[in-house]
Amino acid sequence: MDLFEKIASKFVTDTNNDGKIDAQDVANTFKSLVSETSDSIDLNGLVEKFKKANLSETVSSWLSNGENKPITAQHIDEVFDTEKLKAFANSLKMEITEAKEMLAKAIPNLVDKFSSDGKLLDIKSTDTTSLLDKIKKLF
Repeated sequence: MDLFEKIASKFVTDTNNDGKIDAQDVANTFKSLVSETSDSIDLNGLVEKFKKANLSETVSSWLSNGENKPITAQHIDEVFDTEKLKAFANSLKMEITEAKEMLAKAIPNLVDKFSSDGKLLDIKSTDTTSLLDKIKKLF
């Protein structure tokens, strides 16, 4: 299982879609939603999108060791392009409202799991052994 499948599995688990959606489908569609390229998930870019939507304090809670502040489907609307959200929902065969709620629930946990001491882990690291060790600790 590669990094993106692990992220997708975590995403599916966090959103309680018991078998309704496939982790590989989520991995592919989530990459296209949050990243400019299809070969990586740009968590730094994702965090910046939320900060630009005046959610810096909320994002800081995800990066810190304390409780994660929640976001809503409306926040998802503010951060992501409508067409990309529709494509995300359609590819997972779900209503856009359900997809937005799922994203609102999963993104804070995802950022939290891939951060330490207020900073995101380097998931684009070329040191794959070190990166895999970090990922194993998350799941």
